[in-house]
Formats: sequence, structure tokens, C-alpha cells
Amino acid sequence: MDADPSFDQLLQRVVRALRAIGEPTRLRLVCALGDGESSVTALAAAAGAPHAAVSRQLQVLHEAGVVRRRRDGAYVLYRVTDPILIELCSKVARSVGSPIISPRVAATLFNGDGGPLQRTPTSNRRRAAPQPPATRSRMPRKSGVR
Repeated sequence: MDADPSFDQLLQRVVRALRAIGEPTRLRLVCALGDGESSVTALAAAAGAPHAAVSRQLQVLHEAGVVRRRRDGAYVLYRVTDPILIELCSKVARSVGSPIISPRVAATLFNGDGGPLQRTPTSNRRRAAPQPPATRSRMPRKSGVR
């Protein structure tokens, strides 16, 4: 029986994503992104790691398709590509007896009986307006007049 090349490509993408989140720092970042979009600075604080190290780990996650990024002025904001990844991490953690995401995030992923929420296709969902990161501060610019 010959393997389907498109199925093999899909399997390779799945393996790449699982390898990416299979490292403790990257898993911590994915869990932190379960609360929503965040800047590298906020993620570095949440992970307790240097900014440069977090930036490198986010690059790995981005290349694996686990996170997306967008520029907001001088900041780059990251988010998980699909909430199902947070749900997967949560279920694996629960299966070994250790919750790794906040109760608030868990409540959004699971209904009262512990089962997953029913999801609607992404195209039908309304997106909330993006919020600026909490760590952002704006300094007034100096004018060119001296």
C-alpha cells in the first residue's frame, strides 16, 4: 500500500508542532498565550526567562505553525494559532494529574462536565478588537523644535 503524499505532509506538520511544544519553555509560553495575545516582554516575565531567549523560542513556535504574530507599532504580539492547542496541552496535563493552565482559561475551554465546548467554524466567530499589551507604555515624543 502506497502512502498518500498529502497525508505524509500532514503528519510531518503535526510532528513539527508537537516537537515545538514538547520543550518546557515553549510549553510554558503556549500556556501563557492561553490567556490571549501577548508581547514578548510580557511572555518573558511570565516564563521567567530573558527576552532574547523567549524571542528565540517564539520563533521556533512560529516556524512550526503553533503561534501567529502581528506587529502593533514597535511591538510584536503573539497568539496561539488555534485554541485547540491549549485544550490539547490541558488534557495531556490533566491526564498526568497536573493542570498547567489557569482556571479562567480552562473554564473557557471546557463546559461544566469537563467535556470540550462545542466550537463553531472560525469564519463564523466574531473577533474581539485587539487590546494593547499591558506592559506597554507610551512616552511623549520630543518635538523637532529647539
